[in-house]
This record gives sequence, C-alpha cells and structure tokens, in this order.
Amino acid sequence: MKNKILFIVAIAGIALALYSAHVYSQQPPAQPPVFNPAPNPYANGIYANGIVESFQTEGENINIYPEVPGPITRILVAEGQKVKKGTPLLTIDESVQRATAKQQKSQADAALALLNELKAQPRPETLEVAAA
Repeated sequence: MKNKILFIVAIAGIALALYSAHVYSQQPPAQPPVFNPAPNPYANGIYANGIVESFQTEGENINIYPEVPGPITRILVAEGQKVKKGTPLLTIDESVQRATAKQQKSQADAALALLNELKAQPRPETLEVAAA
C-alpha cells in the first residue's frame, strides 16, 4: 500500500514537471517598437537615428544613434544582413571632428607654451637674491 502511494505521487510529480516545462518553454511574442523612427528629413541622404528591428521572436529591438553628427560617407551593411553587437553599420565624415581636435591641440600647445614662459620668469624670492 505504501509503495502504491509513493508510485502515484512520483507519477504525479513527473506529470507536473512535464507540464510546467511545456508552459515555461513557450516564447512570448516580440514586442512592437516603442515609437516609430523619425522620417528622413533629407532628400538625398540618410538619417541615421532609428531602430534596428529583430526578426527573431525572442529578439529585441535596438535604438541606434550616432555619437557625433556628420554626413555618412559609406554604408557597411545591407538591409536584411545579420550583424552582431559592435559591428559598424556606417561611417561618418570625420573632417569636422579632425578640425576640432586639431584646434584643441593648438590651444593646448599655446597654453603649455604660456605655462613654460611663466615658469621661466624670475620669482620674487630669487629677485631679492639677484639684487643683493
């Protein structure tokens, strides 16, 4: 009698485990985009803000935005091509950023030259010694 009850409880446990495995293995449908991407405001150009939508049911939509503004010089992927995290999608013209970096380097060099000039000037404590 004890073995029958134990056997029935074991069978019920296995059935419950199979049912719960079936219920929890189902994937929820993909969520729709939170917002629609902005339309392209340029007649001959690409507006690089937007959403990369996943075709996979368990995939997620990814918002993309450029870190710096500028015209796009090359598109490195095609529509429908599979990409992984970190894959560059396009290149942006870097002439504005290079000019800004060059200007900031020139300002830093000028500030360093001024600092060296100020360091080279005699100090008040050394002027007294030199005058004596």
